[in-house]
Amino acid sequence: MLKRTRTPHALWRPAVLPWPAALPARALSTSARTDSTAGEAATSATPAPPATSAERPQPLTSNATLLSRFYAPTQRSTEVDTPLSLLQRGGYIRASASGVYTLLPAGLRVQRNIASTIARHMRAAGASQVQMPTLLPAAAWKKSGRWDGMGRELYRLKDRAGKDWLLAPTHEEEVTSLVSELALSAKALPVRVFQMTRKHRDEPRARAGLVRTREFLMKDLYTFDVDEAAASKTYEEVRKAYAAAFDELLGPGNWRAAEADTGAMGGQRSHEYQVDDPTGEDTILSCQSCSYAANEELAAALPTRQNPPSAADDVEVRLYGPTSLLPGATMTAIVGAKSRRLNETKLQRHLSADLRPLPLTSEEAWEWSDRPEGPLPAYEALHVVLDHECRGLEADEVGEALRAAALRYGSPPGTPAEALQDGPTLQELFPAQLQLGSDAPLEAVLPLQYADLRSVEEGDTCASCGSGQLRSTRTIEVGHTFQLGTRYSDALNATFTPSGDGPRVPYQMGCYGIGITRLLGILAAKAHERALQAGRTGFAWPLRLAPFRVLVIVDSAKEEALEAAHLVATRCGRRGLLLGQNQVSFADISVAIDDRSVRRGEKFADADLLGYPHIFVIGKHWEKTGEVEVRDRARGAAPGREETWYVRLGPLRLGPNAYVGPMTARPARQDGNAEQ
Repeated sequence: MLKRTRTPHALWRPAVLPWPAALPARALSTSARTDSTAGEAATSATPAPPATSAERPQPLTSNATLLSRFYAPTQRSTEVDTPLSLLQRGGYIRASASGVYTLLPAGLRVQRNIASTIARHMRAAGASQVQMPTLLPAAAWKKSGRWDGMGRELYRLKDRAGKDWLLAPTHEEEVTSLVSELALSAKALPVRVFQMTRKHRDEPRARAGLVRTREFLMKDLYTFDVDEAAASKTYEEVRKAYAAAFDELLGPGNWRAAEADTGAMGGQRSHEYQVDDPTGEDTILSCQSCSYAANEELAAALPTRQNPPSAADDVEVRLYGPTSLLPGATMTAIVGAKSRRLNETKLQRHLSADLRPLPLTSEEAWEWSDRPEGPLPAYEALHVVLDHECRGLEADEVGEALRAAALRYGSPPGTPAEALQDGPTLQELFPAQLQLGSDAPLEAVLPLQYADLRSVEEGDTCASCGSGQLRSTRTIEVGHTFQLGTRYSDALNATFTPSGDGPRVPYQMGCYGIGITRLLGILAAKAHERALQAGRTGFAWPLRLAPFRVLVIVDSAKEEALEAAHLVATRCGRRGLLLGQNQVSFADISVAIDDRSVRRGEKFADADLLGYPHIFVIGKHWEKTGEVEVRDRARGAAPGREETWYVRLGPLRLGPNAYVGPMTARPARQDGNAEQ
C-alpha cells in the first residue's frame, strides 16, 4: 500500500525520496523500483560504492539540440526593435540583397513549422504533394499569353542556344501540361496536387521585410475537375481547408476572406485571405452588420442618396477608342459622378482589350494642319456606360455631358470654351446612330448601360445586406484562391475524354496559394507583440511555431547539470509536463539545451530574444533542492505572460523498463526563488 507524505517542496504525491542535495546524482543507485500506480521511481538513499572505469555508466544524453552546436548568431542592439530587426538580431534570417533573405537554422525551423501545418490541411483536403521545377521553358507561357502579360515582374533568361526560360512566379502552365499528359479521361479526375517551392518575382518595390520579397517560399495547390459544378464544390472544400489552416496559424478572428478581382490570373471568381495591418498595401471594405468583405478593387456598395449628380457639370466623362482608328469606329464613353472616384479595375470589365483612352497621347497627336476635320468623323457610333449613381440624371443632361467631352476630344488644342459651346449637337456628331432630323428622344436612340464603376468608400452602404456601413481597413494578403475555369486548359489545349461518348473537353481548374515566407514575417510581428504585452523584448512564439518548444538553461557548474538537462528532454519526450490541470507534451527533438560557455545573463537575454514557450533552469535552486525551475510562457492568463513552476526530476538513472510518469510541477512560492 502506498504511503502519502508531504515534502517541503512538493505537492501530495506517492512516496518518493527527495533528491539528496548533499550527494552527487551519479552516486544514486541505478536500481529503480517500478510502481505503475505512483508514476515515480523510488531510489535508495544509500550511496553506491564507487564504480570502476569499466563499470562507470555512460553520460545520459537525449535527442535534444545543444546550442553549443547550433548556429544561431544573435546580436545586441540599442536601437528600437522592429520584427524584421529582431529576426536578424535573433539569428533567424540575414539579408542577402534587397528583397532576398537567407534563413538561418532557427528561422528555417519556424518556416518548417508553418509549412507542415499548411501541408497537413492540404492533405486533409485530399491533395497530394509534388515538386515542380523553378526553372521553366517559356513555350507554355507564350501559349497562355502570360509571357508578355506579366510584364517586368517576370525573371526572363536565355540559355546558350538562345532559348527563352523563366524563373517561375507561379506554376499554372507547368501543372496543366503535367496533368494533361497523365489524366486522360474522366476516370482519372479529380486531381488535387500541391507543392511548396521557392518563387521569384522582380518586385519593383521590395519592402516591409519578408512581406514583399523577390524570392519567397509559397504553397500552391492546383485542382482539376470534370465540370464547373465539380470545380465549384472543390473550390468551397479548399476554402474550408484554408479557414482551418489560418485559424490554427493566426487564430480565429485574426484573418478574413475577402472577394477579389481575378486579375492577370483570370478565371471566374477569387478570394483573398487578409490580415489587418496598418502598413499593408491592400484595402479591404467590410460590412459592420454582415459578413461581407471585399478588396477595394471589387467592393460594391449601394448608390448614395445624398447629393447624387443632377446636371451635366456633376459628372465626369472618359472616352475610349480603338487602337487603330478606321472609319466606322465606335467610341465608348464611361460616365461617373465627379464627387466619386472611378475604379480602374471595374472599368476594365467594360473595355475591350483594343480600346485606349482618348484623347490621343502627345506622341500620337492628331495632325491638325493636314487633317483639320479632326478624328470625330471616323466614329460612327457611341457606346455609353454609366455608374449606378447617375441613374437619376436626365437623358438630356447625359447627352450634354457626352457632347462636351466629344467636342473637347475632336477640337484642336487651345480651342476656346465659347467655341465648344457653339459646336455641333450630339446628334450631328453621330447622325446615323442618333437619327439626326427625327423627333425621337435621346434615350430611345442611345441605349444607356448602367454598371458598378465607382470605388467604394468607408461609410457607404453595404450592397450585400443593404443596411450595414462599410469600414475600410489596410491589410496584408497571405493567401489567394482562384476558380480558373478553362482559362489555362483552353490556352494549352489540355483536354480529357468525358464519361461516355463525346468529344474531348478542357479541364475545369482551380489554383490556391499561400505565401509562407510572408506568413513568417506576419507571425513574427505577432510574436513580438505578445512579448511586448508581457513586458519583454524579442519574441513570444506559440508552441506550434516556436523553433524549439523547450529551452533548458544549464546554469550550474555541477558535473551532473548537463545530464539533468538531458533528463528534462527525455522526460518531456516520454510523458510530458503536468502544469496544474494542463498536461504539455513535446518530443525531445523540440527541446534545446543551452550548454554554451557564456555568461548566464547572455543565456537569459537570448532566451527572451528567441522566444521559447517553456524554459527550464538547471541552476542554484536545483543544486539546493533537486527541483528545476520552469518558466511557462505559453499558457499564462495573458499572451506571453510568464508563470513560474518547480518540478522535481527524480533520479538520473532509471532502469530500461522503469515507468516514467509526467513531470508534475507545483506553482512557485512567492518567496523570490525564481532565478534571474
